Amino acid sequence: MSDNEMSYKIKINGISIGPGERKLVNLRIARLPTHTDIDLPVHVFRGLKKGPVLLLTAGLHGDEVNGIEIVRRMISDNMLRPVAGTILAMPIVNVYGFLQNARYLPDGKDLNRSFPGSRQGSLARRVAWNLMNHVVPLADVGVDFHTGGASLHNHPHIRCVMSIPRNRELAKAFAPECVMNAKMIDKSFRKAAHKIGKHHHPPAWQCLAPEPIIAPLIPIFSAAVRGSGPAIPAFTGVA
Repeated sequence: MSDNEMSYKIKINGISIGPGERKLVNLRIARLPTHTDIDLPVHVFRGLKKGPVLLLTAGLHGDEVNGIEIVRRMISDNMLRPVAGTILAMPIVNVYGFLQNARYLPDGKDLNRSFPGSRQGSLARRVAWNLMNHVVPLADVGVDFHTGGASLHNHPHIRCVMSIPRNRELAKAFAPECVMNAKMIDKSFRKAAHKIGKHHHPPAWQCLAPEPIIAPLIPIFSAAVRGSGPAIPAFTGVA
């Protein structure tokens, strides 16, 4: 293998993924009192050519299932196949909350207010730390899927800081009906990623009945990843 090919390898949790490879990497977060290990799955899809790294995350709040299903279906339907660059897909970040159909973790903490986290802190801070130290540093841009809360009826929209040109450009790639100028909140995933130089913006999808809304959103998102807009042409070839 040439030096260029070696330099194009990426490593997550000690596991190397080379050009053209697809792997599932599990990050060990903690262990339940029942001695059941809780892992944070990261699906890695590598193109054969060099290019940017796109991070897709969903389920920071365990009861927001729309984004979880969108990312899951894109993986299961083999839609994430980059010719150039890399896609990191994490369908469920808050595994604990998802298992209990709860917004927060069992310690009562909001994961999206626990960043950048700590290695030995609360459960929420540990999850945040693993994400910020093992995954986020590899990404160039990120899309974080959310769903409106139990009593909220949000129109599908994307949130970004409009004063940041790259954020605005990425938001427009999705051709949404609504882009919200939303400031970054302290201890949020978005602000923590921005602090280390990542362009990260969450599209917030809300619906009352998930199935009729999720199905149309998948081809819309796939088109954006393929680079149908000018913002992310380096991912052209994802099918």
